[in-house]
Amino acid sequence: MNDATVVSLAQDALMTAFLVAAPILVVSLVIGMVVSVLQAMTQINEITLTFVPKIFGVFLGAAVLGPWRVSTMVDYTTRLFSALPAVAHQAPPSCQPRAPAGRRRRQAPRSARPGAHMRWVVAASLARAWASLRARSENEVAAPSLPESASASGGSG
Repeated sequence: MNDATVVSLAQDALMTAFLVAAPILVVSLVIGMVVSVLQAMTQINEITLTFVPKIFGVFLGAAVLGPWRVSTMVDYTTRLFSALPAVAHQAPPSCQPRAPAGRRRRQAPRSARPGAHMRWVVAASLARAWASLRARSENEVAAPSLPESASASGGSG
């Protein structure tokens, strides 16, 4: 994994978080400004007056924009998991063995040290799990049925 990959993944994560959170924050900001202007015009300084409209606005915004927000997060997660196999098979430059300098004590290369490739092992196992989930979701899976012992007991305890 090189620096460009890390920066790209982090940038994509931050942009997705911004896209998902921004509409709700904008709704809350606009409602707060409108209520503040109304409070200034009428000289009603009730603290709870700002919270009720904001709560309704945020819930309404979450209800209206919910499907879009979920699809945006699912798209990001799909892109992230589909990038895992490429990340898992890249060998980092820090794991390349170094040539010994002079009479310095020779150490094992970083790739032979315990735990050096643990992140690659984890990434590869996540990639395999993601591939099996995708294969399972592509096949039509029937609804799970209850075991015979659970259906025979009739639910009585």
